[in-house]
Amino acid sequence: MKVLSHKDMICTGESWSRTPPQLRIQMNNQKISEKTGGIFLWFLVKEKGLVCFKETGLFFSSRQTRRRWGTANSGTNRITLYRHSAWMLLHELAHIPVGVEKGHGWEFGETLDILAKVWLSEEWQVILEAVKGGDF
Repeated sequence: MKVLSHKDMICTGESWSRTPPQLRIQMNNQKISEKTGGIFLWFLVKEKGLVCFKETGLFFSSRQTRRRWGTANSGTNRITLYRHSAWMLLHELAHIPVGVEKGHGWEFGETLDILAKVWLSEEWQVILEAVKGGDF
């Protein structure tokens, strides 16, 4: 996965995010697996009570593309990641409760910030380390 150093992509809605740019860059360079993504979805629903993600299907494409790093369909609750990074997972997840038709407005930015706070929380980081260590 190519390492990135930019703060924002044009028209991604990240300009609405209050998550510090360096953390966004760090999470966009943090490679994740399908297992990690699935466990994060479980964590959001079961531990954080965010039932809007209960029926979300997460797919990691083997086709990595520059043009599109991920897609979300809020009608079918399906997310496909082409760039397998933590930030892209959070970005696409933010579309589910907000709705893709609303685009990348302030509601999207707020949702993205909430998801980033959960990802960066000590509670999730302990689980993430257990996943990496094969303890989960």
